[in-house]
This record gives sequence, C-alpha cells and structure tokens, in this order.
Amino acid sequence: MPKLALGGLLLLLSLWFGLNQAIQPILMLGTAVAAAALSWKFARFWLVATPIAIVAGDLYLDTGALLVQEREILLLALIGGRVAAKDCDYWVPKSAYLQWLPFFALLLVAGVQGFVSLPVALPVDELSTYASHHNPIRILLAYGIGVLLFPLAQHAFAGTHETRGKNWIAFSTGK
Repeated sequence: MPKLALGGLLLLLSLWFGLNQAIQPILMLGTAVAAAALSWKFARFWLVATPIAIVAGDLYLDTGALLVQEREILLLALIGGRVAAKDCDYWVPKSAYLQWLPFFALLLVAGVQGFVSLPVALPVDELSTYASHHNPIRILLAYGIGVLLFPLAQHAFAGTHETRGKNWIAFSTGK
C-alpha cells in the first residue's frame, strides 16, 4: 500500500472515530486535522506530540469511551500525517516484523480468550474498563498503534549519532 494511501486511511479512520466517539466531535476533528497537518509538515512534530497525546488524550472520565479514546484518535492522526509526508521513510524490512510474529499471535489468542471469557460489565461498575470484555480490545488497539509507530521510531532513532541525539531530545523534552 503506498504511503499516501496508508496515511490517508489512518487520517480518515481518526476522523471517523472523532465524529463517533469524542465528547466534542468538532473540537476533536479540528485537533486531529491540526495534528496530522503539523506531523506532515514538521518531521519531528510526532516525536513531541506522541507523549503528550498519550497523557492528555485520556479523557475516559469525561467521555466514558470504553474502546477508542481521544488519545487513539490523536495518535492515528499523527501517524497518518507523518506517513503521508514525502520525506518520511516508513517501511522497514519484513524480518523486523517476523521476529515479533509469535508474540502477536499469542497476543491475538489472549485477546480473543479475554473477550470471550470476561463479562460485559460488572454490576457495580458499568463503565469498568479492566474487568469487562472491552479491555482485550483496548489492549489489541494499543499494540496496533505501537506497530504503526514502530517504523517511525526505528527511522527516527537510526542514523548518525547527531540525528539520534536531536530526535531523542525532541522526544523527551519537546524541544
């Protein structure tokens, strides 16, 4: 799949989730489009925005969203914008993924087992995220986003010592 198509697909998925899951859909759509545009324009923006999106995008207490939260919407937009950029080298050798194949197979089996065996919700906590059958889906979604971030991270922290240092500083301090 060409990079532009993958980036567009991730952005459309982010926008669809934003329309259907967010407590303020218009605000979420604007934030997602801005995140994708900045990630597309500035090569290191995703390094700065990813940790912020993970922490600040957890609005579960406000939204009650069990599966897709604002953090996933923002991360999909960031990845989509960066992948679509011309200066992004997104692909990695298949051997890098083949090494992780047994782990992903076990993760999928565990996710299906958890979805089947856990209750819909506990009687005392209808919005429980950890004791319901939604939790394995959330875990699989988080790993899926990690797989999408893997090529970006591999290329950001590869190369010369100077490039790795600049990218690490951008990732850890936001500068």
